[in-house]
Amino acid sequence: NNDNICDNCATTIETNIKTPYIPVVEVTAVKEKISLKDTEVLNYNYKTLFEISSDGEKIPVVESYLDLTQVSDAPGTFEIVCTYEDKTAKVSVEVIETIYEVILSVDEITINKTLVEEYDYLSLFTAKIDGVLIDITSSMIESNVSTEAGRYEFKVTNNKVSKTLIVNVTNLN
Repeated sequence: NNDNICDNCATTIETNIKTPYIPVVEVTAVKEKISLKDTEVLNYNYKTLFEISSDGEKIPVVESYLDLTQVSDAPGTFEIVCTYEDKTAKVSVEVIETIYEVILSVDEITINKTLVEEYDYLSLFTAKIDGVLIDITSSMIESNVSTEAGRYEFKVTNNKVSKTLIVNVTNLN
């Protein structure tokens, strides 16, 4: 009878089905919120705001992981999002406006034409950025003042803020 041919056979079935290994990926924001001056926003390295790890090994943050579509140098707040393998982290960025000032001590002066070339027009101006005094450079000055009698302008510009001194040049002593 062939029915019991394998009664003494040991039957072993091995299963080698392995579940795929999934690394533990973490994307973290170094800070939840940062503040930047409007002059820093466009050149800021946003990659420094995030850390990525896979099984504890650091992975470099590259710009393609970042959503920079909200980046703006306008005062206010925007978000930067870092995404790596379906994990995300966000950082809120507050943009602080830079305050530019030009202060003029008098609006108008009258001087003799013999004094035009040596007159210290800049002594009448003060320029500041965020309340801190700055030097007025030649690139900040526009002037059409001449030694001929007439009405002229001496203008100082600090970013988009300007003040104009009216200079009246006379022949009288």
